[in-house]
This record gives sequence, C-alpha cells and structure tokens, in this order.
Amino acid sequence: MPLTPFNSQLAVDALLSAVACGVIILDSENKIVQVNDSSVAITGISHQDALGLYCQNFLRTLDTKHPCLVKECLLNNKLCDEKTLTIHGRDDIELTVRVACQLMYDPSDEFVGAVIAFGDLSTIHDLRLRIDYRTVFHGMISQDHQMRNIFEVLPRMAQSNSTVLIRGETGTGKDLIARAIHELSERSAKPFISVNTAALPDTLLEAKLFGHLKGAFTDAKSDRAGRIAVAKGGTLFLDEIGDISPVMQVKLLRFLQERKYEPLGSSQSIKANVRVVAATNRNLEEMISEGQFREDFYYRLNVLTVDLPPLRERLNDIPLLVNHFLQRLKLIENHVPHEVSPLAMRALINYSYPGNIRELENIIERSAVLSRDGILDSDDLPDHISSTDPSHPPHKGLPQINQDLSPMDRAEKETIASELQRCNNNKQETAKALSISRSTLWRKLKKYSLL
Repeated sequence: MPLTPFNSQLAVDALLSAVACGVIILDSENKIVQVNDSSVAITGISHQDALGLYCQNFLRTLDTKHPCLVKECLLNNKLCDEKTLTIHGRDDIELTVRVACQLMYDPSDEFVGAVIAFGDLSTIHDLRLRIDYRTVFHGMISQDHQMRNIFEVLPRMAQSNSTVLIRGETGTGKDLIARAIHELSERSAKPFISVNTAALPDTLLEAKLFGHLKGAFTDAKSDRAGRIAVAKGGTLFLDEIGDISPVMQVKLLRFLQERKYEPLGSSQSIKANVRVVAATNRNLEEMISEGQFREDFYYRLNVLTVDLPPLRERLNDIPLLVNHFLQRLKLIENHVPHEVSPLAMRALINYSYPGNIRELENIIERSAVLSRDGILDSDDLPDHISSTDPSHPPHKGLPQINQDLSPMDRAEKETIASELQRCNNNKQETAKALSISRSTLWRKLKKYSLL
C-alpha cells in the first residue's frame, strides 16, 4: 500500500495548534504569514488582522530597546537570546512575556523569515501561586507549621471588626498579614490605607491621619482629608506603632476608644468607620515597664494578636522562598539562574537572617545578577553567607544533615529534627506541631535516619 505523501503544511498547522505559547511566522520582510490560536488569545488580534502585519505591530512592546526582535537578531549576526518584554495584550492589558526568536535561512544562506514564540509568564506565574494552595496564602509562601497555623486563623480574625496587633521582626511580612486580613474581610471592596507611623514627626503624623482645615498651620492652604477619612469603610494599617511618641499614643487611644477624631483646626468630631490593624517590631511589654509605652493604649491595640516567627525558625521555607524569588526575577531579567547548587542552598539555610525574608530576597537578587552558567553557586553569595561552615548545622545539637539529600529534603530533615528535639522526642507532639499524621512522621523519621 503506497504511503500518503507527507504534507509539511499540515504538520506545521498541527504543531502550532498543539503548543500553548504564542507562535508567529514571518517572511523575509518581517511580515506575518501565520499565527496560532494562542497568539490570538494573548494579543487579542485575530488571524485575519494579523496577516501582513510587521512583528512589532503584532507584539506591541512597551520596551523601545527591542522594537523588532528579528532585526535585532540580524544585527547580532544570528545570535538571538530570549527576552522578557512587556506587551499590550488583549483589551490593551499589559502583559509580561518571554520571547524567543529563531531566524530561518535557505540552503544558500539567504534569510527567508523567522519564527517567534512567546508566552504570558506573568499569568503563568500567578496561576502557579494560586493553585499551589499547600504553600501559598494571599501572596505569602510557607509550609512551616507556625505560619500554617496563622493562615488558618486569619479568616476568622478577618470577620471581626476588632483591632489586630501584628508583632514580628523587621522583614517578616507584617504588611502582607495586614493586607490578607483586609482581603479576607467584608471590607475588602473598600480602601486599604497604610501609614508608617515612625516616618513622621507628631505634627505631620497627626495631620496625615486626621486631616486638617485650611489655615490650621502655616502651609495648610486648603482643607485636606486625613488617611482615616480616606480609609472610610475599609482598613487602616498603622505600621511601626511602637515608635510613636507618648503624645500621639494619647490621641490614637481616644480614636481607638471612641472611633472619633477631629481634623486639625476643627472642633467638630467625626465618626470613623474603619478597621484598625497595627504592627510593630518592638517589645511593647518591655517598653511599658520602662515607661515608654502607655499600658492603656497597649490594651486597646492588643485585642487580636498575630506573632510572626523569624525566618531562622522557618528553615524548611528557605528553599521555597529562594525558588519563588528566582521565578519572579525571571519575569524581569533575561539572565537568571535556573537552579541553586546544593552548597549554596546549604549556606542559605545555615544563615540566621537578621533582616528575615526581605534580606533573603535582596540576597537572591544580588546573587542572581552575579551568577554564571545558569547556576547560583556559593561563590555568588555575599561573603558573610558563603563563608558559613557547611559542616556545622545552624542549630546546636541537631543531627548532621546528609549532604546527598536535595535542598528541600535537607530543609525538611532539619525542621523535623528541630521539632523532635523541642518536643523532647515525643512523636505524637512532634506530629501535631508539624501538622502531619503520626504515620507520616514515622515514615519521614525512617527516611532521614532520625529514629
């Protein structure tokens, strides 16, 4: 039976339909001769309207450095690196995409056209965050049992109108917790207003919060609403509340007690419909004993409390966070390492992070810029991290972690060993602390030789 002649165009059509990313085919004049369905879905430009367009009129990039990738590749003697670009997508929405260009030549080495492939990475990245419910909660990434316990109680806190006090070291994500409380509440459609109370002197802070009338002070040339008024019906987030003066503590105490305030220059009280969430990295109880913080103000703040653990107590989250920061960098940088060497990950896990998650993010960004060959190695890390002795575990008395384990497994083993030690080797309490079953704990203990 004779074979059916191979139809190359049918093969191309099938390939274009099968791939999820956008693909466009250009002729030697950089005009589009074919696009796939994914391209139409991403850009909003139909098949018919796309035909004959120049590539820069189809991929409407906001980056003036890369108006036409084909011309750029030709100028670079066929060397075509992948690019991360921001383009106008369907309904004129800005999208971050990863774009690759492949030039085509005939047997006589004449340029005959190009193939451009592109994908909506911002959507893909967001989708990954949304579907990975096991580790992601309103933009916060964690598999640590302490953080999972916090994630579990936040929806119940959000349904209340009571004041919330978030306590934790600098860089632990207090602002993210505050925003999550707002987003989970019935006030989510109303404003979320954040004020750094430590950044301003008393007079300016009072004016910023309560607003002022024209002539209330020298530069008050018109009436201005304060942040409390702007937050009407929503949430007011008072960050660094432990750093405000005793004078402002008194004024905020009255506001918390009565939910009323007076703009500067006014004698009329205004009722405020706002939910207050405050945050501090200070030890307020210690400040009370030293006379630096009012006890009555503290009790008005401390109705519902969230205590965020530092990163050094969340070792099993470090590989997750490192991967997250690298993936996010890939959206805006063309050359980002795709993996972290075991030695580098070990050094990152050993470090104590006085600046917590914010410090880890800065470390990864700096190290990614300096990395070579697509791998972030220990040599790329700052000296004070890479010089950490990898033979010493970060917590005294914990078992030595096997060097042949993956970074994630090493972090998990260390977390289990730490909890086991904290629970005095009580397996039932350890399983409860880790939010896993006893059978799962026994399996992991056997896997990591911790029995």
